[in-house]
Amino acid sequence: MHYLRLCILFFCSACVTSKRFNLQVEDFKSNRHRQMQRSEASKPMNRTLLLFKNDVVRLQFCLQRNSFVRVEDLRYSNDGPSDEVSFVLDGQYIGKHTTVVDTNFGQGWNSFHSTGAIGEGKLLPPGRHEINLTVTESDPWGVEVDLVNVDVSDELLDYSHFLCILYCFDDIRYEDIHFTVKDSVPSARFVQNSTLTTCTEMDNVKIDIYHDTATDFMITANLPRYRSFSNQKAPNFDGCNLASPYWIFENVSLSPVRPEIQTSKALMTFSGSGYRVQIVITFSLDMLTPTKEVDDRMIGSVLRIRIPHVKDANVSVNVRYKETNDAWNDLGQINFTSEVTERTWNIPDKTWAYNGANMIHLVVMPNKQDVVIESIRLDRRPTKDRQIHIYDDDDIVIEGLDLDFWYLAPHTMIINRMDNNQSYQDIDVLIVYSKIPWGEGYSQVFVIYQDGTTKLQPVTPHGLDWVPFGSSVIIGQTTISNGRPHAFISRIDLDPYRQYIKLVFNDTSSCILRLETYYTQTKLLIKECIFKKDRQTHPVLTFRSMWEADGNADVDHITVNGDRSRHIVSGWEQLYGTTAVFFRKCISKHNTLSPDIKIHILGKNETVL
Repeated sequence: MHYLRLCILFFCSACVTSKRFNLQVEDFKSNRHRQMQRSEASKPMNRTLLLFKNDVVRLQFCLQRNSFVRVEDLRYSNDGPSDEVSFVLDGQYIGKHTTVVDTNFGQGWNSFHSTGAIGEGKLLPPGRHEINLTVTESDPWGVEVDLVNVDVSDELLDYSHFLCILYCFDDIRYEDIHFTVKDSVPSARFVQNSTLTTCTEMDNVKIDIYHDTATDFMITANLPRYRSFSNQKAPNFDGCNLASPYWIFENVSLSPVRPEIQTSKALMTFSGSGYRVQIVITFSLDMLTPTKEVDDRMIGSVLRIRIPHVKDANVSVNVRYKETNDAWNDLGQINFTSEVTERTWNIPDKTWAYNGANMIHLVVMPNKQDVVIESIRLDRRPTKDRQIHIYDDDDIVIEGLDLDFWYLAPHTMIINRMDNNQSYQDIDVLIVYSKIPWGEGYSQVFVIYQDGTTKLQPVTPHGLDWVPFGSSVIIGQTTISNGRPHAFISRIDLDPYRQYIKLVFNDTSSCILRLETYYTQTKLLIKECIFKKDRQTHPVLTFRSMWEADGNADVDHITVNGDRSRHIVSGWEQLYGTTAVFFRKCISKHNTLSPDIKIHILGKNETVL
């Protein structure tokens, strides 16, 4: 797909960023149209439509927002006298083209020509549109059409939406939301700090929320307003670059003078002597994707070497690695034998540098024999989390999680139960389950991590086993470290009977939470917050989510104070108001039923719950 700058001079004097889309004409054929196979036609099908006088092809496409649209080109072939093709866009004539004369005894059908732009660009609203391509004049042999190029002034539009495969609803709005009267509480400032991603398991949407005085907030999670009976919830790592493995080399013949081996992930070089072959493996982790839960760049790893076909004499291997402070850590020497052909070395968490070169150094002593290393690879170490039961009754269950790997370790939370003075150490995640009214089980409705990341959702709907969380809100004033915002929670005071949760942060800031769960929504009241950092430079809440494309996102729009909705990652920098809703207009194949999120800045005397 081509990016270009399209000047629509008829409508505006400025240039706008646009995308070009190809409409394969044969995809819109009717029963009367005849397909032709041509080797020079556009791939992948290499087909055209043979059209005669009065034949019409209706090319349909969809837009997600107001956009300038221009027919940029028609690709066609002809073998005979000229023909005439006219173009109508949404019922309005936009132009015509007279084909070139090409008489080459049938060979002209495989020689393709371009019309160039047809008419002027037009401003079209969201929804479904149609280009009618009509052959108004034709010789007896007709004309063959291959594809139509269309320019659209929407850099976020993708092919699934353009081809009307994606289902979006422009009538999904939140103008009916309640928002505080402006005299009751000043407006918050919602600041756009999102990026783009190809990995749907990475939170790339980041909206910082600033407020000078507010102490009380309400977060509400509702089922999405679009109606879908699909519950797609499995992770999709297709666009992610993960440590599985970090790198691998196979069938390496050992020699101190052999050439280096370069892969897309690592470089292996050789030196030394026939008695002591030195191998240096250099690699970088800057291309790895930090996913929502685990950053593979920080977690420990396992070096695994396999050397089969060892003869009577042992093969010895010494391993050391370079730490981020440039010091070398020696893991010792291990022997390979005819019976022990695979060895592993464990490398601790937070060893590797995010950027720049990481190095592993091997000294292999082959003991006067030819050695072939069948494989040498570096993998992420396996993890196993520990569950801690904290409380249960007929309505709720509360658990803690001690994560095997936590990126803020050694920082963890202490959970204090105020009703029985029992404390739970080394907690990274607190989870609340609510009883399902139409079943025997419980569903997760509330999760809070030690970094302040909070997730809400309603009780699992009837007929479903579970629904995934999607978007999250960081409660507290965040500190940015390695690109990931967090607000250290050092302690949570919990009284299950009074539905009382108090967060105490590392800087002694604090907030009190109250959770209410209903059939269709879950509400979290945040009140009596005391923040210690400068409110001008540190947001009090941070909205996090994922948008890869419309139809593949956990959020795609935002509305503030019931105003017109805006796309979540483009077209705005700052918004002001007291109530924001983060929602989807397009049915998503990722976390289809994960909730819409409303964040409400409360006035001092505002009645809630």
